[in-house]
Amino acid sequence: MKKILLVEDALDTRYILSMTLQKYGYEVITAENGEQAWEILQQQTDIQLVLSDWMMPLMDGVQLCKKIRNKQDWHCYIYFILLTAKDDKDSLIQGMEAGADDFLLKPVNINELRVRLNAGNRIIQLEKTLECSKQKVQQAYDQISLDLESAAKMQQALLPKPGRLGNIEFDWIFCPYRFVAGDMFNYFELNDKYLGFYQLDVAGHGVSSALLSFTVHHRIMNSLLLNNNIPIAPEEIVAALNEEFQNSLDNYFTMIYGYINKDSGEVCLTQAGHPKPIFVSGSNAKLYGEGGFPVGMLPDLEYQSFKLQLEIGDRFFIYSDGVTECMNSENEQFSESRFMCLLEQYHDLSLDALLKKIDIELRNWRKEVPFDDDVTLLAFERMV
Repeated sequence: MKKILLVEDALDTRYILSMTLQKYGYEVITAENGEQAWEILQQQTDIQLVLSDWMMPLMDGVQLCKKIRNKQDWHCYIYFILLTAKDDKDSLIQGMEAGADDFLLKPVNINELRVRLNAGNRIIQLEKTLECSKQKVQQAYDQISLDLESAAKMQQALLPKPGRLGNIEFDWIFCPYRFVAGDMFNYFELNDKYLGFYQLDVAGHGVSSALLSFTVHHRIMNSLLLNNNIPIAPEEIVAALNEEFQNSLDNYFTMIYGYINKDSGEVCLTQAGHPKPIFVSGSNAKLYGEGGFPVGMLPDLEYQSFKLQLEIGDRFFIYSDGVTECMNSENEQFSESRFMCLLEQYHDLSLDALLKKIDIELRNWRKEVPFDDDVTLLAFERMV
């Protein structure tokens, strides 16, 4: 049985309306004024219909309606019908501004009362349906958030640990735009003499980009990267990926793939649409590479590789465009030149300390605004 709170200070009117409402199938709770009604509403939180007189002692109907609307933590919507002998426009506006849903003029027409209550019940049912839908959407959102958190943990687990492989020290910065990133990187031993490394950046953001980055990561790590114990040329690896991932998920990616000779310090790599890496020797920073086409954009492309020599203490930085294109509040990019100056200014820091400094500088540049792109930096240094 539906409950209705009847608020009326006149005993005879309260009695007549109460009998009528009971005939309509309502459980009627009565109050003599707004204060009593307010107390009842605090105790009986399942009441969703209020039929209230306007003029009453202690707290009138408009004051009661305002108090109900000002309270934010009701378990359900309360439909409020205001009874009044006032039929002027100003009174109507006053009642509506207080939050009343409907009006009935006194003396109350019984048939009109029934129709207005039916309308109120339809609104209440609609509110319940919307609330149920909202809860289902929230549950779905919560589940998606949990799934994305799991995916983020999985992606983090795929990243290599900072540290040394032979005489090469690696470290990195990885800041996804959201839960998961379209950026991915890795470094690994090819054999006793060579180390492999790559970084890729899938176009776009979010789950679809992250899924493609996962796929490419696994493809690289399960590919034939050596031939007779010699690394396959990076341009051949990238060209093969380009053919394999044509129109993959209607997406493409930029990347750098290469290898390091641990004994000599020689680095050989191919750049495919990725930002130019930076070579730092002493306090001098220099850009390397010519660009190249992104992978998966066009078929039958030829790629080129280039070599450089790492001496003891030299460093190499590979990064996504989320670093240099990071925008501040004035829509100014962090830029290659600013990044290179930073690498030169703090060249005497350890690799770990330098990357922490870069991370701080980028976050200060954003001024606590979340990054608007994946920010990824892979760095390595030849040690003694």
